[in-house]
Amino acid sequence: MIYIDGITFFYREERPIFEDFSMIVQKGEAWSIIGPSGCGKTTLLYLITGLLKPVKGTIEIEGTKVDRPRKNTALILQDYGLLPWRTVRENIELGLRIRGIKEDHGVNMWLERLNIKDVSERYPHQLSGGQRQRTAIARALVLKPDILLMDEPFSSLDAPTRENLQNLIIDLQKEQSLTVILVTHTIEEAAFMGRKILHLNYPPNKNPVIIENPEIPLDRTDVKFIATCSRIRETIGNGLWAQAV
Repeated sequence: MIYIDGITFFYREERPIFEDFSMIVQKGEAWSIIGPSGCGKTTLLYLITGLLKPVKGTIEIEGTKVDRPRKNTALILQDYGLLPWRTVRENIELGLRIRGIKEDHGVNMWLERLNIKDVSERYPHQLSGGQRQRTAIARALVLKPDILLMDEPFSSLDAPTRENLQNLIIDLQKEQSLTVILVTHTIEEAAFMGRKILHLNYPPNKNPVIIENPEIPLDRTDVKFIATCSRIRETIGNGLWAQAV
């Protein structure tokens, strides 16, 4: 369980992003976070990872206060975060080597599972966007995390690749019993990926706005899915985000 208890955070004191903000993410849940640029979506992920610390309040994971990066929390970024001078295999192995683990430890399994075994000796510049993101996902999952945080991981991909990877993450979340929190700018992605959807608004964010989405069908043409997208739009409010431009 991720317990966010009354946190306040700011980069500039006169403009707090979160102010006495609290919420709970239960173990194994899938969440999406949506909101306008600058509302604190990525900041919240960094607070959960321990890369940032709240000015006030606390964040606990499984009863332990987060005050530094946690080894069982994985973060996947929009730009993949791959080292250009390392091959696919070497990038996947990186976290293991940092931890002093020399054996395979599941690298070959994830190369197979994510369909990147054939490109395992290539470098990032030789890969498609989808292959790069699959490499980033494999690098995260080979460390056997229980929490997977994703910051707009599919935003730069073409639609078919994006949808394939969305389906993949949903499958992996169920198989691995992962707690997944995904940041997105896209209403459809928020509806498809999150069984709960957190809507952040213009700072300061004080009270979380959470849209329950427990029975969404994994079919983007289903009327229930379309209805969920409409519900998110109603929550956001017509024209609300335009004010942030």
